[in-house]
Amino acid sequence: MWKSNFEAENATIFERQSDISVDAGGSFTLDVEIGDFYTVSTVMTATKGQSKTPVPVCPPLKYAAVWFGCRGVTQNTH
Repeated sequence: MWKSNFEAENATIFERQSDISVDAGGSFTLDVEIGDFYTVSTVMTATKGQSKTPVPVCPPLKYAAVWFGCRGVTQNTH
């Protein structure tokens, strides 16, 4: 399991957490605080990776209207 929290004063970015236990019915419990984002995987060998190509600064034009500061967008119109 991996955790990120972009709202914390010292942001946690994709930090490895301890494994979680799954009960006999296939369920588990996860306490999520405000701002937490978790990645849960069934793959025991999952690791933090890197993009093979640079991540674009702005999304494709059709999505740009919802990204503040991107291509001169200063206000969300949706």
